[in-house]
Amino acid sequence: MNNTTLTVCALVLGMLGCSWGYSPIIDGATSELEIRVVDDEGTPVADAEVSAVYYTAPEKVEVHRGRTDTNGLFKAKGRTIGEIHVLVEKEGWYQGRVLPDFRLLSVEDATPVHRWAMEEVSVPVRLKRIHSPTHLVVNGGKETWRDMQYPATNAVMGFDLLAYDWCPPFGKGEYADFQIRAEFWRAEDDWFKYRDKVVITMTNAMDGFYLADADPTSAFRYDYEAAPQARFERELHFECDRRSGVPTFRGVPRGKYLVFRTRTVADSNGNVVSAHYGMIQEKMELLGGMMHMRCNFNPLANDVRLEGNWSYRLAPFNKEDYSTP
Repeated sequence: MNNTTLTVCALVLGMLGCSWGYSPIIDGATSELEIRVVDDEGTPVADAEVSAVYYTAPEKVEVHRGRTDTNGLFKAKGRTIGEIHVLVEKEGWYQGRVLPDFRLLSVEDATPVHRWAMEEVSVPVRLKRIHSPTHLVVNGGKETWRDMQYPATNAVMGFDLLAYDWCPPFGKGEYADFQIRAEFWRAEDDWFKYRDKVVITMTNAMDGFYLADADPTSAFRYDYEAAPQARFERELHFECDRRSGVPTFRGVPRGKYLVFRTRTVADSNGNVVSAHYGMIQEKMELLGGMMHMRCNFNPLANDVRLEGNWSYRLAPFNKEDYSTP
């Protein structure tokens, strides 16, 4: 083997070594973003503060900060191992955050070019204005999980959403906004075969719930107001059935929350004269012998506002809550 052949082999091996030694998810690859900030109507939001957080290692970040121009645009470019958070803030608005879908190339295709996309990626971010927050009575959540164990099984139990307590004889609630019945069955010869079912029925015929989409990209995840003309369903069903050996589930879909109307008073023609509105936040769980939900109740009759006096900043980051824009 002559010197020329040895040199060519060395160059080929060197090139292969470089290819094998580099990985975009370990060493990072370039990502260019054009972040476009708009309001609820799609109008550009100028002078919003943007932070594009590029993860350069599992516990290291590089933050690109700036403000949107008159067209609501801000550009960021950096190296990342495959995760970027975009945070947007402006006074008078709820904080917004998205996880952009910037990895348009596979790891295999990104390796030779050291880029996650061959060109700039557009990232839309929608900011929500702070309108007219009101006082909402907020109850429930993880802190009261153990307190909301069902006091009975196979019995109808009234629950007061405003007082957040069971009605007599199980508690001190004064008005049964809904009736709840919890049923549980398990096979004697097979511990894994069971049926856990909960049915909620609103007390008044014109009371009810409807589903709405939560917005995980905003510090205010909900609609500003309830929709009185919506179709309110009087019953809700939650169930986990393993009797067949194959589990089936029924409940509130992921990413949804419940808007309710309760304590409804109607005139002789069936028109609503008075009612109270509120919402039950997403991740409502009623199975397993206990009730876990967070309820926002508007104590003012006929006030449809769901916007409360809470923080205008996002809760601690939970990656599972987010979807790509």
